Amino acid sequence: MHVNILVVEDDPFVERILKQTLTAESYTITVVRNGLQALEVARKLMPDMIILDLGLPDISGHDVFRILKNDPASRNIPVLILTGLDKENQETEMLLGGADEYLTKPFDIPLLIARVRNVLRRRQPLTPAVSTLECGSLKLDSRNRIVRTGDLEITSFSPKEFDILYLLAGESPDVVDRATLSSRVWGEPQEAIHPRSIDVHIRQIRTKLGSESGVAIETVSGKGYRLRTC
Repeated sequence: MHVNILVVEDDPFVERILKQTLTAESYTITVVRNGLQALEVARKLMPDMIILDLGLPDISGHDVFRILKNDPASRNIPVLILTGLDKENQETEMLLGGADEYLTKPFDIPLLIARVRNVLRRRQPLTPAVSTLECGSLKLDSRNRIVRTGDLEITSFSPKEFDILYLLAGESPDVVDRATLSSRVWGEPQEAIHPRSIDVHIRQIRTKLGSESGVAIETVSGKGYRLRTC
């Protein structure tokens, strides 16, 4: 499968490492060095994923990320955040905002490759043969990655949030443990992902579903999570 990756990085050394590493993996790489170029190229190219540095010379990577995620045309492009300034709570904030991965500089090249592969793997719906999955008042359109509850349509779910909800709905009313969530959504064993990643995404899904959706994600202590109808 042909894969296009947009790299947004203004440091020539890091840019060279990223381009060499990802080209060796047979990905097609497009590099831009500022935020305005990133927005322009992302909208034209519609890449399979974006690697986004937060420290850019014109507008910040935070602003680029926010604009991309607020635009219906680009909000579903997976984004791997790359930063040399790992501020307190920044990773949690970016994950809550819809980032698919978060990596700090200096980074380990095998870890970068693994994260990129996992992001690309997660682009595919968990069960693509089924276009619509229903659980109570919840309807999940896997083809367009749209969540409907009653007459309300929610399109703001990130790819990872959608996959978590899809998995929970497909297994409802059974409990899905954290190990299963890690392997099927992140593509990694539980110990390989950030300890709070699952919790952060579950909290965001609950917020987006709201209290009037007719479904709720229940935390089952010591076991995992269960989607139940109200």
